[in-house]
Formats: sequence, C-alpha cells, structure tokens
Amino acid sequence: MYQQKLAAGDQEAVAFIRGMSPVAWQHVNLFGSFEFGDEDPIVDMQALAAHYADSAFWHQATQIPPDEAFD
Repeated sequence: MYQQKLAAGDQEAVAFIRGMSPVAWQHVNLFGSFEFGDEDPIVDMQALAAHYADSAFWHQATQIPPDEAFD
C-alpha cells in the first residue's frame, strides 16, 4: 500500500502510513480465538489493493471519528 500511495503522489496517505505504529492500533483484537495451522490462508491481495486504491475509501479510513478526536 505504501508503494502504491508513494507512486500516486498521495503525500497525505504516505505521511499517515509512515506515522502508523503498532502502539496506536486501537482495533486489533488480541483477545480472540486464533488458529495457527499448517494451511496457508488464501488472501486476495489484488482485491485488497484495489479496495485501498479507492481514494474515497482511503480518505474515510484515515479520518478520526469526532467522538474519538479528543481522547
């Protein structure tokens, strides 16, 4: 995603990605049930990249909801 946004000249997204830290991940579920098996999961990376290439989605995904802005 970083390379795609860099190539597109989307400096706002590039700055956002550079500023991400695992410490800031608010929505990572560490209390769920996880399976670590020998099977490789099938992840459609092209579909994910296409989804995140949509500028409207990217803009919405990087906005802080008003109720969380001053936490």
